[in-house]
Amino acid sequence: MDLLILIVIKNITGRKGKGQCSISGLADWCNISTVGVLNALRLYILQKILQKLKITKKILLKHSKPFTEQIDNWNLFEKINQILRTLTSLQHIGLLICKRLAMAEIDINILQNSYETIVLIESLN
Repeated sequence: MDLLILIVIKNITGRKGKGQCSISGLADWCNISTVGVLNALRLYILQKILQKLKITKKILLKHSKPFTEQIDNWNLFEKINQILRTLTSLQHIGLLICKRLAMAEIDINILQNSYETIVLIESLN
């Protein structure tokens, strides 16, 4: 649940970067002390962050996605990551290009088959 709220906070605040939208990163940004806070109190800290940023239940609901849509997003994200793992052997190709290939559902097998087809066609000419 707190992950979904953190995603909404990220969208509302526009904060990006590692740790910028974690509970501890947001707490630091909002000058909310987390010293000695146990994991059990994460929701309490999250509530304080929402209050400090003036994010109401209405705003959360407005910016949230239906659960089924969020599941679809998580499944797509997992599929893209699986494809990205197949592209790790492309050492001289940048991460951005690999991400674009993964988003287009082009994995290493498709690239190899395409290359082999091109080589075959060129050898016939």
